[in-house]
Amino acid sequence: LRSLMGGQHLTIACMLSTNGTSVASRALIDSGANGFVFVNTLFAIDLARSFNIKTARLPSPIQVKGYNGQPGRPVTHYMRLHLTVDQRRQYNVPLLILDLGSHDIIIGRKWLAYFDVLPDCRRRRLVWPAKLPPSYSVAKEIRWNRQDLIPAPRALSHQEDADRRDRAFAATDQGSDSGYESAEIALISPGGRPYQPAKAKRPYQIDINAISANGFRLHLRQEDSELFLTSLYEIDRLIQDRK
Repeated sequence: LRSLMGGQHLTIACMLSTNGTSVASRALIDSGANGFVFVNTLFAIDLARSFNIKTARLPSPIQVKGYNGQPGRPVTHYMRLHLTVDQRRQYNVPLLILDLGSHDIIIGRKWLAYFDVLPDCRRRRLVWPAKLPPSYSVAKEIRWNRQDLIPAPRALSHQEDADRRDRAFAATDQGSDSGYESAEIALISPGGRPYQPAKAKRPYQIDINAISANGFRLHLRQEDSELFLTSLYEIDRLIQDRK
């Protein structure tokens, strides 16, 4: 009788990607979810922050009902990402943002019907039509795990140590006796005026390297990076002026 209820959900490994970066996750296959693809609100926030993308507002809210028929919070926003399931990539898939509880992604009935995919619960897999073979791509992507998107908690102990240090310094300054006897300090006149030796001039160098789109995107995320437009003519003039 225990086998009549319970057990693991039918979840499938999948990937969400954009701009050469992807994150691995798992999607719940739910033919009872009357929608296309849903993404959990917290997961959507992590994706938007990590991928540097923005969500979009729906033209009108979509009312949602739970398994018990009770109305829930309406869907008001969505985001578009590439979805890869069973090595089959689908581009710019709209993901409806909704509170999903313990699941990050739910693939609903409309997605199954649109791609003519059948869930095989016994073998815990999806049955794909012959017209949708695995996708082929030679593009390299930066792959993250789900945990990589979760921001690290701030170590409050470091700030507490700094506050204790400041309070200790303040107490030492207040308790110190300022009645020290003053003493004359003789003026020391060096024989020659001190000077700093001139620094040797180093030849000016310009490093030009070709990088990929992924490296260019990661380089722009650094605070000290500067983006500007130039031409080969201007670079040649700059090199000639520095010689």
